[in-house]
Amino acid sequence: MNMLITLIAAVGISFASIDLHSGKGLAEVTVIETQDQSFNLTIKEAVGKVWVTILDEKGKLVDRTLVKADEAVRVPYNLSKLPAGNYTVNVASKVETVTFDITTKKPVEKKLLAYAKVLNDQTVRVKVVGIEKPGVKVVFFEERTHRKVAADFVKEPAGFARNYRLTKMNLDEVYMEVTDALGRKKVFHF
Repeated sequence: MNMLITLIAAVGISFASIDLHSGKGLAEVTVIETQDQSFNLTIKEAVGKVWVTILDEKGKLVDRTLVKADEAVRVPYNLSKLPAGNYTVNVASKVETVTFDITTKKPVEKKLLAYAKVLNDQTVRVKVVGIEKPGVKVVFFEERTHRKVAADFVKEPAGFARNYRLTKMNLDEVYMEVTDALGRKKVFHF
């Protein structure tokens, strides 16, 4: 009877120590994709628990997280509160460590692409391109008093071109503000 219990215990321990994943190394199943000041860590197969350690350029610890990868997992990391630069990401299981060098950078701030062409003393052609989110305000203000004279709201999704004609004023008496849905603004003085 003792022999049977010993045999069952030995078989149980053997099954408990079997690796759950396909036998591929951590380097083969781990991928990092970076974008601006963030990255995604993807572990394509079950590897169990891994420690993810992020170090800055000087080797100083930035973050350390335990990830349970009992199945394929994708973990996002946001580094936007840290300075742009070079970082090292270590992914370590009990058996193996994989190291990735990543570079973060500030996202490029896109400017509003708005253009104005004077057609005559009272008419201007406004062209706006590359709109990411529909909704552009075109507002005319009197140059001396900064009083709003006219306004338009355009809901075109990608861009537009329109002629604006002032009936009681000339263009040299006003200025125009063009503001997109993201708050980017461009001012035109005529």
